[in-house]
Amino acid sequence: MTDPMPSFGDATVAAQTLLQHREIASLTIPQVTGGDEPLTYTLEVSLPSPDLDDDGNVNFADFLTFASKFGSQLGQERYDARCDLIGDGQIDFDDFLIFADSFGLTG
Repeated sequence: MTDPMPSFGDATVAAQTLLQHREIASLTIPQVTGGDEPLTYTLEVSLPSPDLDDDGNVNFADFLTFASKFGSQLGQERYDARCDLIGDGQIDFDDFLIFADSFGLTG
């Protein structure tokens, strides 16, 4: 008879923050023993925040930061990864659309 409770033994997986559209390192899930059902794993993926100054509001101060980086690319001095909201190495109109959609949000 199979043990109905799955076990990972002493193995753990540290909590990780993953961002949508950003490459991640490979994840190794510990081998499970026991259990009588297939296991599923849930990954939570977060969008980068357009709240560039982390004050809880997407406002004009954030816009000024975003606008000063607009048009830059990875490897350039003025490139700021916080403004690359889709994570493709360039701060362009696609990032602006995400920023504009979030403008005025609080919390």
